[in-house]
Amino acid sequence: MLVKGVVRLLAEEGAVVGAVLAYLTGIITIRPHPDTAALMHSFDDTLDSPVKSSEVDKTVLVVIDALRADHLASTRQPLMPHLHKLLESGSARGYILHTSSPTVTLPRLKSMVTGGIPGFMDVVENFGASELTEDNLIRRWKERGRRIHFYGDDTWLRLFPHHFNQHQAVTSFFVSDYTEVDRSVTQHLERELSPSAQWDVLILHYLGLDHIGHLEGPTSHLIGPKLIEMDTVLRDILKALQDRSERFLIVVCGDHGMSDAGGHGGSSHSEVTTSALLISNTFPTNMDTTVREARQIDLTTTLAVLTGLDIPLSNLGRPLPFVLAHLDLHKRLAGHRRVARQLLSVARSCGLNPDHGNAELLFEEATRLHKLYLESHPVFAEAKNISTNRVKDGERAVRFYQESERVASKELTSRQQSYDLPTIFTSLLAVLVICLISLSRHIRQPPHREVTSMLVAWCCVVALVAWLLLCAATPATAICYPLSPTPWLLVLPVVYILVVTATALASVGRRYVPKSSDGGPSGGWVWWGCVGGCAVHTISLLGTSLVEEEHQTVYFLATSLHFALVISLAAHALRDQSGRGGDSGGVQGADLNAQYIKAEAGRGGRRSGGGKWGQAATYRGLEDDDPDALVGPTLPTNVRGGGKVRVRGRRVMVVLGLSLVLARLLRAWNATGDKWRHLEDLGDMLRGQGDRVMMGAVIGGLGLTLALLGPTCWPLVLLACVGTYGHHFPFLTVTGTLEAQLAHVAIFLLFVCGLWRAQLVTFRPHGHKDQSQDQQQYEDQDQGDEGSEGRTETLLRHSYAALALLALLLQRPDNTPLLALLLLQDRLASWFLHRLALTRRLTPATAALTLHILALAHFFYQGNSNSLSTIEVRSGFVGIGSFHPALHGILIATHTLAAPALTHLAYLTHLNRESRHQALGVWWCARVSCLALYLANLTFQRNHLFIWTVLTPKLLYEGAHTLSLTALTLYIWGVEKVCTVLQVTYRFE
Repeated sequence: MLVKGVVRLLAEEGAVVGAVLAYLTGIITIRPHPDTAALMHSFDDTLDSPVKSSEVDKTVLVVIDALRADHLASTRQPLMPHLHKLLESGSARGYILHTSSPTVTLPRLKSMVTGGIPGFMDVVENFGASELTEDNLIRRWKERGRRIHFYGDDTWLRLFPHHFNQHQAVTSFFVSDYTEVDRSVTQHLERELSPSAQWDVLILHYLGLDHIGHLEGPTSHLIGPKLIEMDTVLRDILKALQDRSERFLIVVCGDHGMSDAGGHGGSSHSEVTTSALLISNTFPTNMDTTVREARQIDLTTTLAVLTGLDIPLSNLGRPLPFVLAHLDLHKRLAGHRRVARQLLSVARSCGLNPDHGNAELLFEEATRLHKLYLESHPVFAEAKNISTNRVKDGERAVRFYQESERVASKELTSRQQSYDLPTIFTSLLAVLVICLISLSRHIRQPPHREVTSMLVAWCCVVALVAWLLLCAATPATAICYPLSPTPWLLVLPVVYILVVTATALASVGRRYVPKSSDGGPSGGWVWWGCVGGCAVHTISLLGTSLVEEEHQTVYFLATSLHFALVISLAAHALRDQSGRGGDSGGVQGADLNAQYIKAEAGRGGRRSGGGKWGQAATYRGLEDDDPDALVGPTLPTNVRGGGKVRVRGRRVMVVLGLSLVLARLLRAWNATGDKWRHLEDLGDMLRGQGDRVMMGAVIGGLGLTLALLGPTCWPLVLLACVGTYGHHFPFLTVTGTLEAQLAHVAIFLLFVCGLWRAQLVTFRPHGHKDQSQDQQQYEDQDQGDEGSEGRTETLLRHSYAALALLALLLQRPDNTPLLALLLLQDRLASWFLHRLALTRRLTPATAALTLHILALAHFFYQGNSNSLSTIEVRSGFVGIGSFHPALHGILIATHTLAAPALTHLAYLTHLNRESRHQALGVWWCARVSCLALYLANLTFQRNHLFIWTVLTPKLLYEGAHTLSLTALTLYIWGVEKVCTVLQVTYRFE
């Protein structure tokens, strides 16, 4: 079997996707599990009390999802009046908590209950958490016989399926609901706060605030009422507990913050900071009202000490001194000693040197002072018998314990990540080799050689032997565990490289054919400008600041390429005019028709004109004496009337200018990146003008979309636009869900219409004879590949329209005009780049690479960035009335990656089979080159300060772009196969 063309491209893309996934599995989080014996015996335990008493009888943990620091702790505005009053009066202790990236719910909940720092890759599990096996507060409470009741986010139930005595969960990802999701939690409070309620720990997790942020952002008018609602709930809880005679502790906190755009997942200040408030009737009433700063993991240790628990084994936090200040000296000494011992034991078990920073010396000095204090002050001694000096010794011991905790905790948190280096380097090497293979194939054409199943089998054997040797040398790597996904992900890239190497060795001595000027790199200075631009863009990703502001580089390249094309066209025009001596004569109809037929025969092209499959006209170049004449979109097979049919180069110049204006407008629509995201943009201005202006903007965007996509099937396009309008401004239902579902149906029917017009499906009953259909089949047989090309183009155009309408439906209202303008620029760019390639003003490779850079710009025009916080979760729930994780993930990915995919697809609809494959190859070379260099940079900067906040999120985006291009290639290959090989007919009786 010959492996060439798009099949080989698919093999390369699949191999790279597997290697990238394997690379991600090499990023490991250290889960510190200290040896119990070491924990008990490595330090002197004669000072530890075997009985740990609880300071409170009732513990209430209220988690308000996406509670920002400026919602409560760091603002003077009474957004939550009752809690602010408690804070200002000294009845509560306030903190600004600092979390770690990624700022999504699952890793943040793990951090709160274990005291550890979950790995960055836990963000992947956020949609499907499994039971938590690490030591944690919930398990400790359960083992001590505490009765735990829970209501709220169902992530807790996935983490602790068997720990709660009573519970009711709500779906955390159904972001379109911000009312019932909180009422479902609050409705249980009347029973739980009654005197007859039997619980020791009550956990409430409210999601409404987070859902409002995803839907409308942090400045929405719904934020204020929601904070008042939460304030009222907490006031009622506090009042009910105050009426009892029991000691209580209420902890109010957020799991993470909220970005200025409303999302979360990134590392901006508003995302990694949240509020925390601790209220207890055991606290003194005249407390300091200062709001302090702490880490989220410090809450775990504080709760463990106050509730009389052993410290979770994987804890890295330390107690909040201000919260424990009201305890007597005996209890503070015992609590801080337990925490210091636990942290030093974790450090030893993880192979760290606790002597670094003198943590153990501080602990030994604290132990000495602690003994001196206890010798003169037994636990049950009277306070009047305490020596003042010995009390000072006890206070000094507390400070030494605290300093030992601080040093050990800082050392542990700074070394929380490790790497499976064999997996990482193997994956990186595979990507680099495949990158070189792709680039070499683009520069010169290797001879095709048959790939047999025997060759593949021998390559698999060689890969197996290499695997055994690697595992013998480094048995600890994940590659050596067949039950883990890592070795299986590396099978395809390794076998592919071996197969390519074997075929290359077998072809030694056979002549390599250089690429022709139409497809190769010899495309003039514009080509080298594109290559240089891609190189500059790739090299810029070596710096973290340029990764955060990547859109600036891409915008510059897109604008520069527009000007380069204008200059190139102007130079061509001057050269052609001087060569013709000012002659600008046209092409007569008969000559044009003859040259058109000649061009079609020579290029293996397909029929032009409004064909019988309903596709739009295709375009072909002319080999005439007038280089300024281009074939127009209405050129029929037989030129009617013998008149002049000509489109001058000035028309391309006008289109280029319009595209440049659109580029400037689109880049100002959404402020993105990190440093200037807070600046007002056109989208902010549009949202601030009120509903009427927004409604007009949406209608204008939908009207432009209808004009652009209407020729495919205008009734269905119109129906989808009406449904999209109804989703933003409901007229059938309150939420707009029914209207969005109507748009979904219209989009699906539009795709089916494409299948029907391409004659891949038919709705005629079995046995029905249609003379026109029979005649159509005879014509297709005569035309050979022309018929399949027409079907392919028809299906691609309808697929483009369906994807564009789906992306339009998933957008925010203010982004509706933006996407319509993106579709317009897609139409213009694909038109003029295709024309320039046909007239040989640009090589096809140059045109494809230029479009690739424009596709990158479209990704950022939409408001995306390299931060996870710009992913709009709300888009996954448009038109869906129930929870389906896979469907939500597909819609979110479609919304995020639709803009570059549409740009690529718009260009492919103009090309024939060979040109499509060439364009896909050029895009793949650009993509894999960028990915390979970025992986190498990430590997060598794996100890960088911003590895988890900047570099790793960018790797996820690079992987997503690679997967998107792979999906596009697979779809193109599938469409071509169906149109050329399969004739699928569905008959309905």
